[in-house]
Amino acid sequence: MKKIFENKKKVILIAIIAILALGAFGTYQYNSYKEEQRVKQIEICKSKLTKYYEAFNKAETREDKLSKFKNIVKECKEYKNSKNCLKEVSNDYDSKIKIMKKYFVNEYQTEITKNTLEEIENIQDKAKFEESVKALNEISEMIKSETGIVLKKDEAKKYQEDIDALIKTYNKRVEEIKEAEKKAEEEKKKAEEERK
Repeated sequence: MKKIFENKKKVILIAIIAILALGAFGTYQYNSYKEEQRVKQIEICKSKLTKYYEAFNKAETREDKLSKFKNIVKECKEYKNSKNCLKEVSNDYDSKIKIMKKYFVNEYQTEITKNTLEEIENIQDKAKFEESVKALNEISEMIKSETGIVLKKDEAKKYQEDIDALIKTYNKRVEEIKEAEKKAEEEKKKAEEERK
């Protein structure tokens, strides 16, 4: 009887070990399958994102680039709100969006720099100031229309303040030039009257 009991113990022990081994193997296979699916999802999403990024770079006009940028930002938000959001893909979205955003920010900065006049006290040409003011107003309107898309409100506000300061300075200089011209004209008339 004791021998039968010991044999049952061995059989039960072997059965428990076999069940645990199968369970461990099954868990390993399941985890491997899940990881494989996760990696596939990452590859698919990154491939799709790369295509969007390439389309952005190939776009020839600023409007096309902005449209593609809006689409990828929208898709990023949707992806991050989905239940299948993966950190690696989310980080890749953020990285690509940051690069795309830099295109627009660089354009703002380039245009502002291009329309920033040096040594304005030595410039007497009103047209030069008026051209710069017009261009700066266009940049300002562009930034306003793209606030919330390309720039956050506080970033846009900083650009607006810089542009407004330049415009104010240029308008002040144009008034100084007009005053100087008016004064010179009055002196010229006065000199002509004295000659008569």
